[in-house]
Amino acid sequence: MADGRKVLVIIEATQNQHLALERAVITSEIKEPGSHVHLFISVDNENTKLSADNDDLYSDDVWLNAITDKLKNAGASFSFELCWSNEWQKAVLASAQRFQPNHIFMPDSQGSKKGLFSN
Repeated sequence: MADGRKVLVIIEATQNQHLALERAVITSEIKEPGSHVHLFISVDNENTKLSADNDDLYSDDVWLNAITDKLKNAGASFSFELCWSNEWQKAVLASAQRFQPNHIFMPDSQGSKKGLFSN
């Protein structure tokens, strides 16, 4: 990691596709080998049904391993944090302040009406 870049990747846990992660994988493979990727994993509570019957709210080790295996295969080191804050913007900024990344990759959520991932 000493020579590599630090990349903060925001993972919205209820999404099926993680475009920010894919960008980090491509960057690690091609442009910046040796990158360290820090995953900020959370749920956009403003745009997600938070009731217990929402199956998208449940993830397991298979889900997490699928994400981290992509980074391992790209040759990137990684770390992650899980966040339960309902203050998305502040939580992401706090993570960035702690991690001090060179890049921040965020998901694209065109279906959002408002919130952190809005266009």
